[in-house]
Amino acid sequence: DVFSSVHGETQPDSNIVIIHISEDDLSSIGPWPLKRSYYALLIKSLEKYKTKRIGIEIFLSSRVVTQTIYDNVLVSEINKAGNVVLASVAGNTSDNDEMFTTDSLSYPSPKLLNEKITTGHLNFLNKNRVTIPLHIKAGGEEEKSFSVQLAESGHSENYPQSIEVNTFSYWQSFTNYSLLDFFELVENEDPVLESLKNKIVIIGVSDPLIAVSVKSSFDERLPGVGLHAFATDNLLNKRWFDNSYYFISSIVFLIILLITIFFISRRKHAKQFFVLLFFFIAV
Repeated sequence: DVFSSVHGETQPDSNIVIIHISEDDLSSIGPWPLKRSYYALLIKSLEKYKTKRIGIEIFLSSRVVTQTIYDNVLVSEINKAGNVVLASVAGNTSDNDEMFTTDSLSYPSPKLLNEKITTGHLNFLNKNRVTIPLHIKAGGEEEKSFSVQLAESGHSENYPQSIEVNTFSYWQSFTNYSLLDFFELVENEDPVLESLKNKIVIIGVSDPLIAVSVKSSFDERLPGVGLHAFATDNLLNKRWFDNSYYFISSIVFLIILLITIFFISRRKHAKQFFVLLFFFIAV
């Protein structure tokens, strides 16, 4: 947090766009969960602007019977677009030497109608920093993370087993639209939407009463849609937290400390300030 405050924000990848369902959206168009026809309409609208990939960061459970009646409409639009990633959810997840396994894996209801639909899990571990397993095994199946599926470039084998997510700015620093704002732009055929071509669009919830959220260095409440946007950015630009240098950093620190002690013991008091200044800069 101190480092982030001193360093300041870094601009997120402009190829990632967020469409979020806000508290105001839900007040205007109805209670949660939203009708799945809204997601179908979103996909249809985004397809028109030739987006690269569309991710729905909302688990569409088959248990919500009143919503599954719209699944056929949604599946039809997903099939037409051919670039949609839906969210899956893993059960209890265990980490065995960076190999992540789970006791269960739940797929969204549209995948039950078409098993070829691409899915990615939303699970993360909230340790010192948020850690996302990029692959989780469940029995004989392996599920990639939601962010890997969005960033997929055919080289996911070069990714580590998990990443500590680097949240380097406020989540709203990504290009973002609320749901109703986006539909208004579509209705007015606003030319700004032409910029969506070849972009990765992530659809999720920002309403704090509904969204799963974590704390970051910049946001007190970072909603899941923002978290997975950062994870996608990290994978595209290889800027997740890399802790593989911790050990060598400790050794270098000790060497600098010993050298500083040696020089202080041999210098007059007046010069100690400059030795300590050098030590501070070196560390």
